[in-house]
Amino acid sequence: MNAFRVEKLKEMCSNGIRTSHNPPTTELLDACDRLGMLVMDETRMMDSSPEGLSQLERLIRRDRNHPCVFLWSLGNEEREQGSARGQRIVTTMKRLAKKLDPTRLVTVAQNGGYGPVGISTVVDVGASTTTSGRWMDCTRASPSCLYSAVKPPAPCARAAGTPAATLRS
Repeated sequence: MNAFRVEKLKEMCSNGIRTSHNPPTTELLDACDRLGMLVMDETRMMDSSPEGLSQLERLIRRDRNHPCVFLWSLGNEEREQGSARGQRIVTTMKRLAKKLDPTRLVTVAQNGGYGPVGISTVVDVGASTTTSGRWMDCTRASPSCLYSAVKPPAPCARAAGTPAATLRS
């Protein structure tokens, strides 16, 4: 079933999957490995408590040998995304992620809170879950952020509502 779904996504010109809000199954990762689909692997919760860090560690240890995984997502649209507390949480999580897998970048799917304080100052890749253009706020608030839109080759077109990902310089 996973291979069928990945094949259908590829037919629609998709080259990546975000495992929103939860870790993927190993069967999905195996299918993505075989079929050449990239995966943004997302943990269940953005949390630096012992339980939150344990969940992140188990995810990375389990999935780090899958070539399809290109990015660790440490959270999704968190209340603390624009706060000093969120910045501390993601700093702790990023430290653990880099210790367990120094080869991959980290992100958090954001819907706001961009600026000089918060998680956008910590992540390697900025990721916006909104198509309203609010992700541009990071560029204005923090000049070290580089945001660019990637347009897929014709005949593929970016589907409405899909997040834009950007690389921080």
